[in-house]
Amino acid sequence: MATQTPKLGLDKLEPTDRVGRDQFNKNMDILDDKVGALGDVLGDLEGITERQDTLEEGQASLAGRVSAAELNVAKKENKADKGQPDGYASLDSDGKVPITQLPANIKEMRVVPDIAARDALEPYDGLRVRVLDATGDPTVAEGWAEYVWDEAATAWIKLAEKESLDIVLDWDNIQDIPQVLTDLSDLDGKLLYKGSAIYTDVRAISFIGGESEIVYPWAGSVQQIKINCAEVRSEDLEFAVEVQAKDDYVAQAANWRLVGGAQLILPEGEVYKEFAVTALNIEIAAGDVIRASTVGDDTGVTFTVIIQND
Repeated sequence: MATQTPKLGLDKLEPTDRVGRDQFNKNMDILDDKVGALGDVLGDLEGITERQDTLEEGQASLAGRVSAAELNVAKKENKADKGQPDGYASLDSDGKVPITQLPANIKEMRVVPDIAARDALEPYDGLRVRVLDATGDPTVAEGWAEYVWDEAATAWIKLAEKESLDIVLDWDNIQDIPQVLTDLSDLDGKLLYKGSAIYTDVRAISFIGGESEIVYPWAGSVQQIKINCAEVRSEDLEFAVEVQAKDDYVAQAANWRLVGGAQLILPEGEVYKEFAVTALNIEIAAGDVIRASTVGDDTGVTFTVIIQND
């Protein structure tokens, strides 16, 4: 009698059994069923493989996310770096960055009522203060003023004020100065243009007739002498222009100095003559006395002395 295989359930024939069609077909049906079931298993295995591939892709994506998370964690600042160079700023009790951790060009401005309150502050370099009543500053007539603390100078520097701003102009700071102004200069209080005096104080003293004396009140020098006569003379007319120091004149010392160093002559037949500057230049101090006189008749004679004041 045939027995069945333990796994497939096929009929296993004994040596003495005869095989019939039905029995043979039965074993074939069993094998067909098992092969079909095996195909279903292979299909399931293929689905598992696909799911495994998806899982591996998910694992790769997760690994990338973990790496990014690790980088983010590495970037997170350490509390020990708070308020330190190359670290990050801290916050005070009001949730604000302390002024000491801001750049030098970002400074606070404090508002105080008066100069005394400004001076009571503990300043640092660059601290700006607006004083509502700055009249305690002698340079402020009224109203407010703004100041900045200069640590190097240890002083408050005024930046602005309600009334005005103190500005000191220096000639070197003025641009586009006309050339005519740069050519101006001064010497001993005299204004010069390209080295020459712009204004010259020249005075003329006239003596009518001889033996006249005048006290000259300024300091200067004789530049020219002119003489003229009302009538033509038939002979030479000798004359002199002299200067005497004030003290000698008061002391009646008679120390007269001839202008030109000698007596001058108007030739006969002439009624007018000028005497050269270079030959007559003589210094006169303020208060000196000047006189003109002739040798002989001085009727109708007029002397003019040209003096350039210092």
